[in-house]
Amino acid sequence: MIVQLWFRLLSWWSALLHCGLIDDDIETELQFHIDSNTPQLIEGDVAAERAGRRARIEFGRADVQKERYRSAIGLWPFDEIVGDQRYGLRSLFWGNKSVYDALTEL
Repeated sequence: MIVQLWFRLLSWWSALLHCGLIDDDIETELQFHIDSNTPQLIEGDVAAERAGRRARIEFGRADVQKERYRSAIGLWPFDEIVGDQRYGLRSLFWGNKSVYDALTEL
């Protein structure tokens, strides 16, 4: 039980520190699967120009797969917090006086 918790914490920490590497790995793996599925589709009587497109449709967009992976390993709360902070800062810099007033009141 403690060992599982420890490995989960290490996984989260590694994913947070190496976010860009994980995204690159997901894109690479997705491209590998698309590339390996395309010849199978061509062998199954799908035209060559349509096989690549069909393989990409079957596996989905890379953005969606990254989001699913990050959600599966439990990083969605961190992503939500970062997204909220970005939105708040963007609103602050674009002259939203109510956000500035709220922050100064705290």
